[in-house]
Amino acid sequence: MEPLRALAAAFPWRAGDVVAETLHAANKAEETERARVRGFTQILIWSITITAVIAILFGLRASAESDVADLFCFPGQEVPPARVCPLGGNTADGSDVFLIEFMGMSAAALAGAVSLKTMRGDSSPYQVSVLLLLLRLPAGAMTAVLGVLLVSGAFLPGLTSLDASAQVVAWAAAFGILQEPVTRAVDRTGRAFLDDLAPDTGQKSAAPGGRSQQRDTGGPPRRRE
Repeated sequence: MEPLRALAAAFPWRAGDVVAETLHAANKAEETERARVRGFTQILIWSITITAVIAILFGLRASAESDVADLFCFPGQEVPPARVCPLGGNTADGSDVFLIEFMGMSAAALAGAVSLKTMRGDSSPYQVSVLLLLLRLPAGAMTAVLGVLLVSGAFLPGLTSLDASAQVVAWAAAFGILQEPVTRAVDRTGRAFLDDLAPDTGQKSAAPGGRSQQRDTGGPPRRRE
C-alpha cells in the first residue's frame, strides 16, 4: 500500500509536467507559424513597394524621354497615316503611360473586388488579406504596360495594330485583368499560411455533435416509472 500511496501522491506533479510540456510545444508551434506569416507579410510588402516603384519610375521615364512614350502609339488607318496614342494625340508623353497604368490598376481593382466573395477575414494582426488585394494594383499596372508593349512589338499573333485610342485603353484594361492568375496563386499561398495559423475548429465543431450522439445512442432508453 505504501508504494501506491507514494505513486498517487506523485501523480499530480507528473500530470502537471505533462500539461506544461504540451502547452510549451503548442506555443512553440504557434510561434513558428506566426513567424512564417510575418515573413510572408514582409514579402508581400516588399513586392507591393517594388512593383509600385517600378511602375512610377517607368511613367516618369516616359515623361522625360518621348521615345519611351512613343512605344505605346500605333499607326492609324487614315491617309496620310497618323499615329494613334492612348490619349488620342499624334505624340505621346508620360501622361499616356500613366493612363495605361491607371486602366490596368482599375481593372485589377475590379478583379480584386470580384475575388472578395471567396476571401475570408482572418484574426491575425498581419492583414494578409488586405495586402493580397493591394498587390493586385501595381501588378495590374505593370501587366497593362507590358501587354501594350507586346502588342506594339507585334509579339502577339493576330494582334499587331490598334487603330483607335479607345482600343489601346481597352486592351490596357484587359491586360490589367490578366494579372489575376498570378495573384490568385499568391492568394492560395496566403490562405495556406492563414489556415496553418488559425485554430483547428473542425474537431471542436464536430465534438458537440459527437457527444450529443453518444448521449442519444450510448445506452438504452430509460424506462419511465
